[in-house]
Amino acid sequence: MNHPDFKRPLIVSLITSLIAALATSAAHAHGATEHAAAAGVDLTRLPIGNKVTTSPQRGAVYSCQTQFNGGGAFATGKWINGDGTYNLNAKPIIDGAVSWPSQFTLSVSNGVRKIIGNDLPSHPTGTYPVATTDDAYQYDRNPNRISSQNLSYNLTLNPEASATPACLNMGPIGVLLSGSYVFNALDAGGRDAVAYELQDSCQGHPERSGAYHYHSITTCLEDKPSGGHSPLLGYAIDGFGIYGHYGQNGETLTNADLDECHGHTHEIDWDGKNVVMYHYHATWEYPYTIGCLRGKAGSSTGGTGSGTGTGTTSPTANYSGLWIDSSNPTWGVSFYQDNSSSLMFFLGYDGAGSPAWYGVFDARWSSSTTLSGTVYRFAGGTGSSVFNPANARSTVAGSATMQFDSTSSATVSAQIDGSSVSRKVSRIR
Repeated sequence: MNHPDFKRPLIVSLITSLIAALATSAAHAHGATEHAAAAGVDLTRLPIGNKVTTSPQRGAVYSCQTQFNGGGAFATGKWINGDGTYNLNAKPIIDGAVSWPSQFTLSVSNGVRKIIGNDLPSHPTGTYPVATTDDAYQYDRNPNRISSQNLSYNLTLNPEASATPACLNMGPIGVLLSGSYVFNALDAGGRDAVAYELQDSCQGHPERSGAYHYHSITTCLEDKPSGGHSPLLGYAIDGFGIYGHYGQNGETLTNADLDECHGHTHEIDWDGKNVVMYHYHATWEYPYTIGCLRGKAGSSTGGTGSGTGTGTTSPTANYSGLWIDSSNPTWGVSFYQDNSSSLMFFLGYDGAGSPAWYGVFDARWSSSTTLSGTVYRFAGGTGSSVFNPANARSTVAGSATMQFDSTSSATVSAQIDGSSVSRKVSRIR
């Protein structure tokens, strides 16, 4: 096999073509799951959420992070309507029915609600990483593996609303009674995750540290129309309860029924007592669960990525750019990094001498200066200057590690199809 031999005149334009093409390609969706009908809400024409704000607003995500640089699903299908809405019932789902040794306990002592678990859900999940044989693979190639986490929260039993709501981080904002995290409504690109990303039949998937999570209330917790209020389905990290889709009279709630943090106040069942208290609700429309934190966040030990998970070590600098071997300027890597993902792209040639794209999409930081991941080969979509995702196919080709000596110097080491390569590279842009 020939080592991937980088062609500098092509790499920048081809990287741009690749990203743009992946982001806009579409094909017919199979394997969609039908959600239960929601009275007064058309699940086939849900508005795609696009309100990410720097202050609390109804129907928006008040996000602590304000810049997003991509990530999540790379293509969309026919479930995205042409009028700014999407068809929830037409979305493909991730195949599989994998059972997990879920651990989840709730206890109360001295005014504190202690939640301990491993983030593994009590229900089956899809198969992750997404298999190449899964119809969802043509839209969302989630390469992450579900793994046990150290989930531990100490929450006040009687939370109080603060005068100023707090923003939401890009990580756990609560825990559902299934034993798994709930994240806010955004994907890594700042888009509506429920609309664009693909999940399994319980609406969950793992992030890069292996933490299984939802962006909406899972339908695998019972929340059926009963003519009355929905049951408690989880807890936000500020201690307030998260309830299902139905209000006091059994009506299906919408954003218009809730405040800017996606909740309201009335009498509810709280720890076996009828208490007038603020609480959050699920809706079928964006932002789905919580728009901002109404109360003070509780103390947390552990969380995403600890326990037996892979870890979430963060880099100390942004290394994004084009990195070239100065002794052989045709050899280089285009590296992309944001707060939640790191990607490597390079153009090379396979053993038959045909052009092929190589990419690392599941890169994980083992230290603040070193990351590693699986190398995937994309063949059939490259030409002299255009990448056509409709003709591309992906296979695992090996692994790669990139170690940064500084913001301008690094070493790339790779094992591709049994061959090894190691190069010193410098950032040129």
